[in-house]
Amino acid sequence: MHSPKGVNAVGPDDDEHILNLFCTGVHNAYCAKWECLSDVSIDKKAKDVKKLLSKAVNQAPSEGNTIVHIAYETLHGPIVEFERHKKIANSINTFDYKNKSVRAVFCHALQPSVGPEDSEWAETTIRFGREGTIPSNILPNDLLLDEGATTVAGETHWSQDLRS
Repeated sequence: MHSPKGVNAVGPDDDEHILNLFCTGVHNAYCAKWECLSDVSIDKKAKDVKKLLSKAVNQAPSEGNTIVHIAYETLHGPIVEFERHKKIANSINTFDYKNKSVRAVFCHALQPSVGPEDSEWAETTIRFGREGTIPSNILPNDLLLDEGATTVAGETHWSQDLRS
């Protein structure tokens, strides 16, 4: 919510152009955060990656080894992400890979933080090795959005969010 200093309308003066309203300034701005902590809500928001994993395995060649990368956004907060992590681990460890030689699955959890001048991303890579494979031996640097000034922490970004 905000209290604008003035509003300029662009387009015809009818009830169908409400998206073409622009503030000339703001007296006050207010923001509220609402979060539902019911177990049912958390469970529904904690989406699994089973469908994406299935698509990836179907695309994998029958011959040779395969590595799967899955990326998803983490927009619902730390509590949901802890639950999602459990679901993903269970799915990847119990998935039927058919006769495909999937050696590792890398899940890239991404959280955008976009400002008016720039954007920043938090990324956590969750690694799952299969058939004795150690994922860090395949990709020691496995961030998708790695830039020169990237700080690497030894924990998930939702653990960091929960502490702050």
